[in-house]
Amino acid sequence: PHWMRRAPFLRCDPFPAPLSAPAVPSPLPPGPPMLDFTVPGIPVGKGRARFVRATGRAYTPAKTVSYEGQIAQYAAIAMVGREPLLGPVRLFIEATFPKPASWSKKRAAETLWHTGKPDFDNLAKNVGDGLNGIAWRDDAQVCSAQVIKRYSNDGSAWLRVVIEPMGE
Repeated sequence: PHWMRRAPFLRCDPFPAPLSAPAVPSPLPPGPPMLDFTVPGIPVGKGRARFVRATGRAYTPAKTVSYEGQIAQYAAIAMVGREPLLGPVRLFIEATFPKPASWSKKRAAETLWHTGKPDFDNLAKNVGDGLNGIAWRDDAQVCSAQVIKRYSNDGSAWLRVVIEPMGE
C-alpha cells in the first residue's frame, strides 16, 4: 500500500497476518516462543479507573488488580531463570470463553467467535500491565499484537499468552 512506501521507518508489523480458522493448530510463526503460558478461568478485561469524589483519588477496580496479579503469577512461573526481554516483542493472546447455558443447541453449535465483553483492547491492556517487569520491562515494547476471542466447545475458559522477540 501507498502508506507503507512513505513510512520506511516502521520497524513493527502494522497488521499481523490474518487467521484462517481456529481449527488451524496455531496462527503463530514456526519456532519456539520465548514465553507461552495459560491462565485458567474466564478472561477479564482492564477496568476503567474509578474516582472517589470526596478525596479526588483514583483507584483501579479490585477485579482488574486481581486478574493482573494472576497473569503476573503464571508468567513468573513460566519465566523462571530468564530475564525480561529488552527489545521489540510480538504478543499473541487467545481468550476462550464458555458458551452461555441459555443458548439453544443450534446457536451453540453455530457460534464460534466471542463478540461480547470484554473488549479485545481491554484484554490486551490487562495482559500488558500484568507482564510489566516480568516478561518485558514495559508493555510499550509490544510492536505487534494479535487478540483472538472465541467460545470453547467443552465449556472451559482460559487465557493463553505467547510472547516472542521480534529482533532488531
